[in-house]
Amino acid sequence: MNQHTPRPIYRMHMQPISAIAFALLAVSSLPSIAATSTAPLLSPSDFTYVGSFKTPTGRIGDDTFEYSGGFVSGNVYDDPVNGKTLFLKGYLSAGYVSQTASVSQIKIPATLLNVDSVGVGGLPTAAVIRGLTNPSGGLSAQILGSTGNGFGSLIVHNGKLIATESSAYDATCSQSKSAWVSSLNFTNPSGPYSFSSGVTPRIIGGGYMAPVPPEWQSAFGGKVISGNGPWSIITCGSPGPALFTIDADALANQPAANSVVNSKPLVYYVENSTQASLGHWNSNDPNQIVNGKKIPSVTVTNPEDGKTYSIAYEDNSMRIYGVLFPDGTRSVLFFGSKGLGPYCYGTGGSSGECYDPERTGKGDHAYPYANFVWAYDANDLAAAASGQKNPWDVLPYSGWIFPKSGGGVSWDAANRLAYMVNHCAGQNCTPVIHVFKVSGSGASVITAPSNLRVQ
Repeated sequence: MNQHTPRPIYRMHMQPISAIAFALLAVSSLPSIAATSTAPLLSPSDFTYVGSFKTPTGRIGDDTFEYSGGFVSGNVYDDPVNGKTLFLKGYLSAGYVSQTASVSQIKIPATLLNVDSVGVGGLPTAAVIRGLTNPSGGLSAQILGSTGNGFGSLIVHNGKLIATESSAYDATCSQSKSAWVSSLNFTNPSGPYSFSSGVTPRIIGGGYMAPVPPEWQSAFGGKVISGNGPWSIITCGSPGPALFTIDADALANQPAANSVVNSKPLVYYVENSTQASLGHWNSNDPNQIVNGKKIPSVTVTNPEDGKTYSIAYEDNSMRIYGVLFPDGTRSVLFFGSKGLGPYCYGTGGSSGECYDPERTGKGDHAYPYANFVWAYDANDLAAAASGQKNPWDVLPYSGWIFPKSGGGVSWDAANRLAYMVNHCAGQNCTPVIHVFKVSGSGASVITAPSNLRVQ
């Protein structure tokens, strides 16, 4: 039958159906198609420094902030009594130290000062509302179990403190649980909980959490995002940023212990020949070929030495401690540290296998290092959420060095302020928190794709 031959007409005995109903039936039979947004993508110029404050030294309750890992709640909590506060983790939650979920609540000072003018010593100090203690009631240790010591992330959602844990060195890739929940006054813990995605819980949680802007919640399929970056034992980790939508509403209702909570992948990578799309764990070479394609790379100038480096977005010396998804934009930004030199595994120092005067122990090296941002387009993440993209095919749109960062990030949507933890920047290696105003305002418009059609 050629294109000019009339198509035969087949008649069936059936009740009439409206054109609209028929269209809906036809669309429902197609795969879901991601909505798109024309909201702006952020760059370094969209961040305006506001000021900084420091955290106290010494013992704070059951632990200390000294040598802590920089993990902080993904959103600022507006405490009805104390005003703007953060939930900040202590040394016992730094990663390789213990299985204790060490959490405090600190009050953001009313006055912030410029650290470049007054120095760290001249900064105001956050007041402690709740000292460092373990609000999980032992659930963090139950989650980590035989997998060893670990770390975890936090978020405030529906009046509850939601937390996830990850083993820092899961040699047997046996971690199976991830989450616990408590009240905001650190009582009534519940859990442990696992997630529905068929991947290791080490990449669904532990590293960072953030609220999803209201205008993106439908496209992402939830209100909270959670994930982790590469740590030791990459075979049960992600060689690059990983991010999932999790059902925070269900968690906030504190279901029965061992409940499985829905989750949906947005981006993650796998260390193999086809899904390590940012590059392999043991290389910082920007010219790597993975699955027949050159990996994405970025060229940056290090303000510490003035040199220019062309690097892969992934090498296993990197760590990610925070994620930021500002309302009114389509940028999802991961904050952490990144090696700028060639990757090397071995002993650091000036005489080890890997020249690294900053990290002298045995492990991953890529000296020198810089506080770094991995920038992703939320449209690509939404495409993965809808099944239009594989999570490992989602790639950064940019990356840059961000000196006043390196740790976790907490978002104050009402004031468009990002609180960035620079861990080990204060006296006795305590965190200093730098505050930035982020460009953009109001909700962005997300539209259905122009190629949506009825067949």
